[in-house]
Amino acid sequence: MIKHVTIASIFILTVLALAPAVSNNFAIGQTNTTGSEGSGGNNAKMHVDEALKALQSNDNAGATMHLNEASNSAIGSAKMHVDEALKALQSNDNAGATMHTQEAQKNL
Repeated sequence: MIKHVTIASIFILTVLALAPAVSNNFAIGQTNTTGSEGSGGNNAKMHVDEALKALQSNDNAGATMHLNEASNSAIGSAKMHVDEALKALQSNDNAGATMHTQEAQKNL
């Protein structure tokens, strides 16, 4: 009887000792999505907002600079619209650049 209690106690203590090690393995593979992508999205939004202000002031150089910066951190459809706005600016199509910049704003 004492032998069974001793074996059961050792087994329980072993399981309890290994439990944190097993659960930590799952946490190691996870990434922090709030730090880098969250700030990247805010960075892209700020640059898209500034690009739109520059476009409205006919400052194509400023708009191009801000759209290039936004392109580096934007993702998905927002990035597509930022890139299309840059193409429109290169073709001196300010109306197209403004439209794509506004669409990028909606997607950020």
